[in-house]
Amino acid sequence: MPDTRRITDYGLPITDYHITWLQTGAQIGGTEMMNFRTWCGLRQRGVQVHVAFLDEPGPVSDLYRAVGCEPLHLCYHQRPLRHIWRDLHQLLTTHSPHIIQIFGTRANLLGRFAARRYSQAVVICGQRSVGSGSWWPRYVERATSRWVDFYIANSHAGARWLAEQAHVPPAKIRAIHSGLDAAPFMQAVRGQIRPFLPIPPDTPLIVSVGNLRKVKDQQTLIHAASQLRQQGHNFHLLLVGDGQRRAALEQRTRDLNLADHITFMGRRADVSDILVDSDIKVLSSRSEGLPAAIMEAMAAGLPVVATAVGGVPELVQDGLTGLLVPPDDAPALADALALLLNDPSLRQQYGRAAQQRLLTHFALPDKVAELEQAYLTSNPSRYCVPFADQ
Repeated sequence: MPDTRRITDYGLPITDYHITWLQTGAQIGGTEMMNFRTWCGLRQRGVQVHVAFLDEPGPVSDLYRAVGCEPLHLCYHQRPLRHIWRDLHQLLTTHSPHIIQIFGTRANLLGRFAARRYSQAVVICGQRSVGSGSWWPRYVERATSRWVDFYIANSHAGARWLAEQAHVPPAKIRAIHSGLDAAPFMQAVRGQIRPFLPIPPDTPLIVSVGNLRKVKDQQTLIHAASQLRQQGHNFHLLLVGDGQRRAALEQRTRDLNLADHITFMGRRADVSDILVDSDIKVLSSRSEGLPAAIMEAMAAGLPVVATAVGGVPELVQDGLTGLLVPPDDAPALADALALLLNDPSLRQQYGRAAQQRLLTHFALPDKVAELEQAYLTSNPSRYCVPFADQ
């Protein structure tokens, strides 16, 4: 009978590991939702992970609480830095983690230093985004990568960015794609959203899900929608999400006389219902890692039109499951959307292929097992330089 205790390089079963995740924010976002789903998958396999957030409680905190996990919040924006540092010290000395995995730039800046000073843990950086051109993420990695045992990038694009732009030794980088449980999106019932929109029942729905931030570039999408309207296409665009750019984007929509073609949905808890009532998923970002929003759309059986940035081409196969276009190119985005608006059979073909690709290449149990294997083989004899010796 196989040994189900899964002995690690520490000589301990994985179920006896003390693992801590330190994340930056608890607001709804791709990384936060991917982490929550992965946490649930690890728990199902008997792997317990203590969760801490650098920032204040948010909607994701409630998700953890609902499944029996009480996360720690350091409340970065509300407390002096010395108090946060004190609590990090307490966290690392009380739980004495064997592994600490850190997500987000701010959490990494503090977490790496604290882990090196106050613990003997293996330090893992969860690399989710691919640099957007700013110099400082590269600088942070170059300056502090010596205190990281290894990186887990959720896309090959992220792994390449670490090696080529941040100069992280390739031996310290592993690529493990994020996974998704497709069932909630495949089982969603149609008709929960469309009847409440001010549109005819046969109007094709294009949906964009994401925070309204500059890097997501919904402005280019709005310009593409203007071109579609000028060309006489029948469509309605749903912008799901909220953020600092919302007021400016709503104003741009009014300036272009698109109020009848675009609905700002705000943050929603019923994304699966919105997706299943839609016809095309669109993503217009200038920079991405491995977008959860695309994976969710694939699970719902939607064709995807997206910018070919970061790990997006690892999800979307151009001409097979969707269409890829250059970033910041409204005409190209409009042309790709028009192709699918004009061809319902092609939409169905791409959507079926996208769903099948999600099920076979990005199933959550498979990716959780890969992450567990990375934990199992983590090496306690670190090759990074301890902080205290710098």
